[in-house]
Parts: sequence; structure tokens; C-alpha cells
Amino acid sequence: MAEAKAVKRVKEKELSEKKFTISYDAKESSLSRHEISAKDLGEAILGMHNLIEETASVISNGSADVSLKVTTPAKEGSVEVVFALLADPATALKVLGILGF
Repeated sequence: MAEAKAVKRVKEKELSEKKFTISYDAKESSLSRHEISAKDLGEAILGMHNLIEETASVISNGSADVSLKVTTPAKEGSVEVVFALLADPATALKVLGILGF
């Protein structure tokens, strides 16, 4: 068991963390009141997860190790989700560049 923990720690150190934010806002709808349905937000987060994984897989021929986490709560003024992408630095920069972040 100790060996597995050591491998995990080494692997986590090899990954870099790149944060990016997506804001959801609109003049009409509940977004104008800084609200979003839990279902819509959940689907948006899951969609971003799938997009990141698929993009990383395509650019690395399936060899990239990526992880996407939501890191902080929304800020006042809009509904924002801050994501943290954990991947090797080259993959992280390529994925976020392709996706426009």
C-alpha cells in the first residue's frame, strides 16, 4: 500500500495546474438574477469535463493524464465556475489553447 501512495505522490507532482473561468450571464432569464438551475450547471460542468478529456485524448493519441476540478464558488455579479485542469504542462497548455482559454 505504501508503494501505491508513493507512486501517486510522484504522479501528482508531474502535473501542472492551470485555472480558467467560465461565466454564465444573460440579460434575460434567471442568469440575469445570478441564478442557474442545478441541472443546467451540472450539465455544463460535466460537458466541460468531457470536452477537456476528449481534447486531451485527441492531442496526445490517448496517452494524456488529465483531471478537471471545480475549485471555488461563484463570485458576486454573475455565475462563474472556476476550473482547475491538472495535466502535464504541455498537454494543459495545448488543451486550453485549443479551447480558447
